[in-house]
Amino acid sequence: MEAINVEKLSKEFGKVKAVDSLSFTVQYGKVFAILGPNGAGKTTTLRILACIISPSSGDASVAGISINKEPRKIRMITGIVTENPALPLSFFQQD
Repeated sequence: MEAINVEKLSKEFGKVKAVDSLSFTVQYGKVFAILGPNGAGKTTTLRILACIISPSSGDASVAGISINKEPRKIRMITGIVTENPALPLSFFQQD
């Protein structure tokens, strides 16, 4: 099983495609980096994987958990801090 599995992940903000059909896998125990220029979609990809924002299309799993089917579980086991930190309101709400 992969630690991260991304399949055709896309995110659009209006007419802007921030992430366009991205696919990759990361095996457990491996170090992985996302590199690219400003505006390449690195932070957007990480925010999708941490379930801070939803993808426009595609799916991904973290530790075998789908970001589309069980985002709450993903938020319980992940966390990111970016240059401009943000948490969704749902982070503070309980079921």
